[in-house]
Amino acid sequence: MPAEFFQLGEGEQDPLTPDEQARLDAMANGQPVPVSLADLMAAADAWEAERRAAVDPSYVPPALAPEHERYRLYSVEDLGRFPPVEWWIDGYLPVGELIAFYGKGDTFKTFLALDWSCWLAAQGHPVLYVVAEGFTGAKARVLAWMKSHGMEELPALALMPSNVDLHSPESVATAVEAWRAQMGDSPVLIVIDTLARNFVGGNESSPQEMGQFVEGCETVRRAFGASVLVIHHTTVDGKRERGTEALRNATFAMYKFERVNHLPHVDVECDRMKDAPQPRTVRLTPGAVDLSEEIGPGISSLVAGWPYEAAPEPERPVAPLANADGAIVPGRGPRDQAVEDAVVAYLREHGATSQTKLEEGVTGGRAAVRAAAQRLAARREETGVQCEAGARKAIVYSLTSADPATA
Repeated sequence: MPAEFFQLGEGEQDPLTPDEQARLDAMANGQPVPVSLADLMAAADAWEAERRAAVDPSYVPPALAPEHERYRLYSVEDLGRFPPVEWWIDGYLPVGELIAFYGKGDTFKTFLALDWSCWLAAQGHPVLYVVAEGFTGAKARVLAWMKSHGMEELPALALMPSNVDLHSPESVATAVEAWRAQMGDSPVLIVIDTLARNFVGGNESSPQEMGQFVEGCETVRRAFGASVLVIHHTTVDGKRERGTEALRNATFAMYKFERVNHLPHVDVECDRMKDAPQPRTVRLTPGAVDLSEEIGPGISSLVAGWPYEAAPEPERPVAPLANADGAIVPGRGPRDQAVEDAVVAYLREHGATSQTKLEEGVTGGRAAVRAAAQRLAARREETGVQCEAGARKAIVYSLTSADPATA
């Protein structure tokens, strides 16, 4: 029996046109379906309209079941509707991404994480700080920030004095449910302090187990659309973060905290930035704030003092250099001189050294040491530093016989 109506939706019917009825009857009887040039043109127009809708900001993608949403497919043209990277702190804290701090103890990682958290909360942006390590000092640190910034209250900042087993899906699901019950979908930043305390029983050297931890962080990030900041520690020698590279490979940005010649300064160096320009290193000199009136006699704490108003400017114009092959290498500022001197001293003591060993052996951070070596090699006649390809195409630096110090 030929169909008389085309079902549009529940309780909603629309009569078929004669042409539509004829095609439907032909299909029901197993006969060829007549298609005219007009039909083909109409189909092409419909496809073009759909294509244009895909790049229109007002385009609404087809609805999917909640459990299928993370598996949504996008066309190349759909990508044009995605916004560029946005920032809570320009160039350093991206919106809705996973980032990490790492460094030895006593390098002010927590102080800066609290500084960023309080700064966002002071603007009314809800922040969740998981203080799984050192909660007894959190009160003084937050009060010090508030006092130094003239704040009497900070209602948008929420702190949790316990840990979450982020490598356990059940623990993560429970935490998300509990946080949502108290904060809704509101936190824009969630700080995990520290990785070790929220990875109890996990093996940081296991790619599989660290992968489970990273997935827990990603689950939290997706659940709230928030930035997630993980605080981690370095190896004993302080050269890199502990464990496998699973965390590094999953992050949008990584920041290394390193003391400056045992002085009360810490350099915060970005040694991974995935989809944005790498920002300049920031030197922190935390300031003490007296809390005798707020907590008790003799009590004080530190405030990191991040420069929020503007990204740090070079101390003088830094022009790029070109090596003998015409390749551009990083520019050189006043602070770079100390790292260059350290590279030359290391090469004098150890002789020809691979780039990897050089980055591990010279203090100043991998990125800074690598850039210093490139600058020195670009000025070979002046510095005596040369760069060659070693075994297995490894980059090797050495001093020529024309080393200025021995000439």
